[in-house]
Amino acid sequence: MIRKNTIRHISLTMIICSVLISLSFIFCSAAGSSTQYYSSSDGHFFSVNCDSRAYSIVSIGSDMKEKIIASETAVPDRIICTPEMLLISSSNSYTYNIIVYNLNTWSETCVMLQRHEINTSSLCADRFCNIYALSPGAGNKILKFNKKGRLIREIPLTDTVHSLFSDPDGTNIYAITSRGVFDTENGTYLNSVLPSGNIHFTGGYYSDDTGNIYSFDRQSGFRLFLSSGYSKICYANNGFYAADKNRILFLSVTGELLSYTDTEMNIEKIISSANNVAFVSSGKLFFLDKSSMVSPDSIPDPEEESSVSEESISHTTNADPSVTSRPSAGKKTDSSKIPDYRISSATLDIRNGVITGIVPGSTFAKIKQLISYGDNEVTAIDKNGNEKRSGVLGTGAKLVFRGGGNIRSFTLVVKGDITGEGNVNSKDYNALADYLLSSDSPDSIHTMAADINGDGKVVLSDFYSIYSV
Repeated sequence: MIRKNTIRHISLTMIICSVLISLSFIFCSAAGSSTQYYSSSDGHFFSVNCDSRAYSIVSIGSDMKEKIIASETAVPDRIICTPEMLLISSSNSYTYNIIVYNLNTWSETCVMLQRHEINTSSLCADRFCNIYALSPGAGNKILKFNKKGRLIREIPLTDTVHSLFSDPDGTNIYAITSRGVFDTENGTYLNSVLPSGNIHFTGGYYSDDTGNIYSFDRQSGFRLFLSSGYSKICYANNGFYAADKNRILFLSVTGELLSYTDTEMNIEKIISSANNVAFVSSGKLFFLDKSSMVSPDSIPDPEEESSVSEESISHTTNADPSVTSRPSAGKKTDSSKIPDYRISSATLDIRNGVITGIVPGSTFAKIKQLISYGDNEVTAIDKNGNEKRSGVLGTGAKLVFRGGGNIRSFTLVVKGDITGEGNVNSKDYNALADYLLSSDSPDSIHTMAADINGDGKVVLSDFYSIYSV
């Protein structure tokens, strides 16, 4: 009897594993794509969208309209953006094809170089489409090629070259070496301070990885302008925007904190174009609405709960379907100043900025009926940042409540809806199978959706139970 039960147990286990593995193969997705964001000086942002076969460049205007600038059947090895130029390098067995785009006119020039000629780890270009690179095997020789790919100059140095960069107008190229800043045009070292780590150009200033901000001129090179203490920084509106975890601060040119805003997103990069500011989170671009920033009497703890202002949300239909919404950050509300109205429900659980207990297929109207929200106005924002006042809402969507001059938002969790579509189907089964078969863990919101049994964990019993949701 014991043996029969053991065999039956082993057989059942094998069947379960077979089902899980089959699901993971049936619903597995194709290789992913990547998107990188940059800015030009004319108020526009742009993205370089790459997949396994091609790339495209999409211009994103201040009006959030998008336009495909270029599309090439090539896979970039390197993408380098200077103040005036965008360089995209791709290669085959014999050559490097370096396409140089002028950020003002978006005219393009293709420069073909032999693979043995250069080291692409430090490419740069001037405004005349001349290419600068290091010689392979020699970290102290700079090579200059014209737009036809012809070597027109060799610049040997006695010091190791760490990186190349362009001056603000793209006229000249400089090298950061172990000795200091080298002017490739005049062949001289500048009496310049040396930035720490990588340097980033932003609106006439440069910053480094430690948060130091520098001015630059051709005679003296870098001069320390301000020590901000923030590694992610950009210049716009006569001041500096600095990103710290999920908070964006606006600093005067003397370093005084003028205003700030909190987001619910981990900020990966902050960029500016003219007076427009945007940040990147989870591979997507979000516009920052300066009107959503508040003047601080004191800086609160960045870990405190914040809410997103739906009024400051901006959205654009992207030419690349893998890139979705672009909402901006929302301003912080002081919970001690919230009026005496309540947001509650007899059937749903509302706490810590999250609403749970929602059944699959629930519409905006149905969810509204289940919540008491006093004098608030309520709207919905779907997982892609689009405003919705009807239709089904899924995991990751938000309900935004306005009242008494305050804004509060709550993230929705729909039981079993792991993909955020609002219903439970084969995609959710596949997502749950992936979680169980891999070492990756879903984020907190999707863990709550996948935790069918409500024990705080995503385990095999949840996979059995998801069919009954």
